[in-house]
Amino acid sequence: MKQIDVKSSQDTGKAIYDSSIILFNDTAYRVNIRVFDREAEGETKANAILILKQTQNGRMLILTKDSIYTRNGGYVQFADFNNDGIKDLLVFYTDGARANPRFHLYLINTKLHRLIPVKGFEELTNAEFDSKNNIIISVGLSGSDYYSFYRITRKNKLINLGHSFEVRESHSNEHADSVRYNNAIKAILKDNKTE
Repeated sequence: MKQIDVKSSQDTGKAIYDSSIILFNDTAYRVNIRVFDREAEGETKANAILILKQTQNGRMLILTKDSIYTRNGGYVQFADFNNDGIKDLLVFYTDGARANPRFHLYLINTKLHRLIPVKGFEELTNAEFDSKNNIIISVGLSGSDYYSFYRITRKNKLINLGHSFEVRESHSNEHADSVRYNNAIKAILKDNKTE
């Protein structure tokens, strides 16, 4: 995943963190993430605004505007999560006590020049994408490791594929854990859940 840190600027004495990212390989399209309260704590209150804008004939059109929470000013990454070969936009949401990062996910639609938010993705910890099997793997680290599996449908909805399991760190056996993981993937593929 490519990471871009949000840069800072000064606005009437209060620090505002603002990013400007070119999308679609076209300078007319930019995503701005403006963090207006970097010190905000609590995931229920928005402290930033994400805006996708297009400049056309000297005029600016707002294509997407979303109020979000991002802890400590956040940063962005790009990685494909819907298996279309296009890297999507991830905006840092928060993390937990054991470094369990979570992100807001916006699918990048290059044909329509749009960002599509994926609701619920911000609840997934340490999300990684298995493109071979079209499965998103989320691993929550605590006293145990909690594995769960998801997919994004053609309608851009996040679905839980089931077959979650827990690995207790005190009882961890690398071979047995690998077998459990492989069995979960096989069961998901057998279920053939695509929507």
